[in-house]
Amino acid sequence: MTGKFYLDGHPSDDLGIYIVGINSSEDTLPLFGGQNYISQDVILHDYEIFIRTKKENLRLSLYFTLLDNDDDRFTSSKLYALGKFFARSIPFELRLEEDIMKVIRVVPTGGIELVRFGEMKGYFQITFQATTPYWMTPMDVQTFNLSSGAPNNVFSVFNGRNIQDRFGNYDIYPKIEIRFGAKTAPNFHLTQGAHVVTLNNFVGNDLVTMHHKIVTSVLDPNRVFHNWNKNPFFLTEGNNTLTVNNNCVIRVFLQYPIFC
Repeated sequence: MTGKFYLDGHPSDDLGIYIVGINSSEDTLPLFGGQNYISQDVILHDYEIFIRTKKENLRLSLYFTLLDNDDDRFTSSKLYALGKFFARSIPFELRLEEDIMKVIRVVPTGGIELVRFGEMKGYFQITFQATTPYWMTPMDVQTFNLSSGAPNNVFSVFNGRNIQDRFGNYDIYPKIEIRFGAKTAPNFHLTQGAHVVTLNNFVGNDLVTMHHKIVTSVLDPNRVFHNWNKNPFFLTEGNNTLTVNNNCVIRVFLQYPIFC
C-alpha cells in the first residue's frame, strides 16, 4: 500500500508527502483487526465453553516520505507543519487513494520517528490506533421527502454490511433525523415489518434526531425521550422497506463496517 492519502478530507499533496510502506511491507493493507475467543471453564466439562468473541481494533504503522521535487527536505518549517498535522489527540478520518470508498478513524499512538539521510532527506514512521476493528463505508446521507399517503409514505434503505456483530447478525443502527411537518395524526409511527418506532404527541415542525438509545429534539427537548416508545431505529441486512404515517422529511446517515 503506497501512494497518496487523505486525512480529515485534506489530501496529502497539501503537505507534499505520500505513503511508502505499511507495517513491514509496501503492499499489505490490513482488512480486519482480528478477534479474541472468550470462553469459560464449566464444572463437569473437560473443555472450555464458548461465550463470545471480542474484536480487536486495527493498528497501522505507516511510513511517509516527501514528494519528489526541488524542496524534498525535512526543514524546520516542514517538520513544524507535519507535527501540527499529525500530532493530534482526537481520532480523525483516514482514506487511501488506492481505495477511496473505505474510511477508518485513527489517532496517533507511540512516538513519531524520523530517519534522515543526507541533505535533510529521509522518511518518518507513525503508528496509528483505529477506533474500529474494520474499515467503514464513507458517510452516505440519504434524504426522503415523505407524505402521509401511500405510496409516498414508503421508502427503502439498503444495508450492505458484510461483517457480523457480536450476535452473529448484520444489523446497523444509523443516525436518523426526522423533520416534521404540521401534525396530521396525534402520534408518529416509523414501521419496519413488526418493528415500530413511535413518538407520541410530537410537536409539529420539530426536528428530532435518533441514534441508538439517544433521542433529541429542537422544539421539545424536555419531553421527546419520554414520548418515545424506546424502540431504536435499525436496519437489517439487505434492503429495508419502511413506512411513516405523517408528513415529514427523513435523513438517514448511513455508514457501516465492510470487509473487502
